[in-house]
Parts: sequence; structure tokens; C-alpha cells
Amino acid sequence: MAVDFRRPEVLLVKRVREFGARKKTLEDMADFRLNGVYNQKELLRLFKLGIACTRSNPQLRPSMRQLVRILDGNDKCLTEICKKDESGEEWRQVNDSALSLIKRIQALGIQ
Repeated sequence: MAVDFRRPEVLLVKRVREFGARKKTLEDMADFRLNGVYNQKELLRLFKLGIACTRSNPQLRPSMRQLVRILDGNDKCLTEICKKDESGEEWRQVNDSALSLIKRIQALGIQ
């Protein structure tokens, strides 16, 4: 799992997954180094795609063919992929051991 120890929530996937539950604006998720210069529609597409690609069950993840279509702008394909959903609680249960490992690494000060 990807981690960024410079942020309070080091596990990037967890941060993205919990983002929607916090009711923040999508702009809060954008990389600050972009200085607000990005296409909002593309940011939303990548956000949704990131959620779909990090589902715990591989059967619920998009195929490479679907990924390419979505990145080419096929919103219909993205809508179909987003219909298959995994709740935040399901994701946390499946990834509990990885989350625990990250917390132990942080507690030890390993970065």
C-alpha cells in the first residue's frame, strides 16, 4: 500500500476512501502543487477511478481495458464501474492488518 509519512493520514488509499465521507470539496483532494490549475472533470474521473482500482475484491476492480477506456474519457464505462461498490466498512475490515502495520511503523518512527 502507498504511504506518505509527510501527512497525518499516511495511508493514501485510506485518505482517499475516507475523503467522500468527510463531505469535503474535491479541490481539497487535489495536489497542492497544482496551484489550483487542473480540469475538475478529469480530477473527478481520476478520483472515482482511484476508488474503483483500490477495491479489496479484485473482481470488483476495473480491467485494464476498462481503465484505458475511462482514461480516454468514456464516462459511460466509469458509471458502470462505479455501480459495483464496496463500503468503507468492508474495505477497512479487509485491510485491517495493513492499517495496523502502518500504525506500528508510525509508532516506531520508521519513515
